[in-house]
Amino acid sequence: MLPEWQVTPRSTGDAARWRGRLEALVVYRSSGQDWPRHRGAASAEEHQLGVWIHTQRFMLRRGSLDAAKIQALDAALPGWRTGRRSGRKPAQDV
Repeated sequence: MLPEWQVTPRSTGDAARWRGRLEALVVYRSSGQDWPRHRGAASAEEHQLGVWIHTQRFMLRRGSLDAAKIQALDAALPGWRTGRRSGRKPAQDV
């Protein structure tokens, strides 16, 4: 099999989309936000990122998350494996 046949346009797009979600979550967290929720999200962005990180955690538990992705998540988002424990942070008084 030719090496270039092993990489499909879909896998290339999936990798770019995965990297984009990781970068978006880094920005989201660095803006002071708690871990995004996949249910009961306050915004579409939180929902999208919450579904994505929930899927990464699920795949990790199932043993199907690629080692390179685990390494990237560990480096970029310490604490991603556990996320928030329960409930929302209390509202901050201004």
